[in-house]
Order: sequence, then structure tokens, then C-alpha cells
Amino acid sequence: MIARRKATTQILKKRARREKWRFVSWMVRWSVRAILFLMISGVLAMVGVYFYLSDDLPKISSLKDYRPPVITTVYSDDNRKIAEFYKNGES
Repeated sequence: MIARRKATTQILKKRARREKWRFVSWMVRWSVRAILFLMISGVLAMVGVYFYLSDDLPKISSLKDYRPPVITTVYSDDNRKIAEFYKNGES
């Protein structure tokens, strides 16, 4: 079988299409990698913030017995504080 020769314009068009899809493929791969990198970075940042903030938190078992003091503040008509009443949470 004899191979037909393709015209130069056909070859150039095919090459241009191939180059276009190569660029699109490269952009898609780059975008997926960038999104994946940002997602992993975000998760690591959230884990870091969690551990940073959780150092100062009390243990959950100590929260069971927590009794905060109850404070009631009394204000006058002109919005000045007149008195505070409280009951200590330990009694």
C-alpha cells in the first residue's frame, strides 16, 4: 500500500491542534497540583492552629465539676451601676 502524502497545511493544522491540547493538558495538570498543594497546606495549617490553641484548654474531666460564679448587676435609670450580687459557685 502506498502512503498518501499529506499537504503541508494539513500537517501544520494537526501540529497546531496537538500543541494547543498539550498546553491545555499542562494547565490542567498544573491546576490540579496547585489545588492539591493548597488543600494539604490548609489542612496542615488547621491542625497546627488546633494544637496551638488546645494547649491552654482545660481537661474535659475538670469541666464536669466547674461551677462558675453567678453575678447579677443592677443598673439605675440613667444606666449607672448601682450594685452587684453574686453567689460563689463552690457552696
